Amino acid sequence: MDSRKLAQRCRELAEDKKAENVIVLDVRKLSGVTDYFVIATVTSEPHLRAVVDEIVDKLREEAS
Repeated sequence: MDSRKLAQRCRELAEDKKAENVIVLDVRKLSGVTDYFVIATVTSEPHLRAVVDEIVDKLREEAS
């Protein structure tokens, strides 16, 4: 999966867990470390953990 598709998939997964204001920033011209930032608003620390866990778990499933 290329980095753009990965960033978009992270966005979809965050939105599935009710993250708000999810944006994907293309920073390829600004950074040598990463291509995209995915930024989202969550309502609490447990909500944050749920969003992160969802993204990590689904991406692992899809990679295997």
